[in-house]
Amino acid sequence: MKKLYRLGAFLLIGALLICIFVNTFSFDFATRMKAYHRLPKDSVDVVIFGSSHAYRNVDTPIMFEDYGITAYDLGSPGQRLALTYYQMKDDLKTQNPKVVVLEVYMSNGKPRGEIQL
Repeated sequence: MKKLYRLGAFLLIGALLICIFVNTFSFDFATRMKAYHRLPKDSVDVVIFGSSHAYRNVDTPIMFEDYGITAYDLGSPGQRLALTYYQMKDDLKTQNPKVVVLEVYMSNGKPRGEIQL
């Protein structure tokens, strides 16, 4: 009976740790978009669009700290070019950046290595 309680406790703790991990490291695009739209008008120098290659590899705080460039990264996992077009149309209504960076890894519409059947 003790073993059953231990197993149940182990599984419960494991499930809780997984939930905490997923919530901590999950990508929340809606929150980032809301924050972007709350920025003062024309306050961003650089806006970055694209897939996870953009949002995982561009460090906007360092751009500001080292160069004084205000940047906002609107990349998202697996973002396709068609979605980026509409996102840019909407997002550039509130900002007039000096530079728009468009990362195009997903421009062919599928991740590298995906098998077409």
